[in-house]
Amino acid sequence: MTETVVVAIVGGLATVMAAALTLVAQQLKQVRRAQRDTTYAITNGHPTHIRDDVDQLGHQVDQLGHQVSQIVADIGGMRSEHRRLARALDTLTTHLLRKDHP
Repeated sequence: MTETVVVAIVGGLATVMAAALTLVAQQLKQVRRAQRDTTYAITNGHPTHIRDDVDQLGHQVDQLGHQVSQIVADIGGMRSEHRRLARALDTLTTHLLRKDHP
């Protein structure tokens, strides 16, 4: 594997991690919006049942927690792969820089 390929893979991993963090940010915005909607429903006497709203919000929070756990696991895998690639790059660099290398 050439250094260019390793650099490309590492760059790709960084891009995936950035995308994952963007997804988390979007999910958090949805939770904040749901929280604001719940506050509005409670404070303004809407005809909907607050318990139903809270149950739905709890379900959304559970889903978000699961998604965040998946993202954290994915990032952990990417970090592990990054460390493996960095070690491979170090080994390759060491091999190529050896004086006895043709």
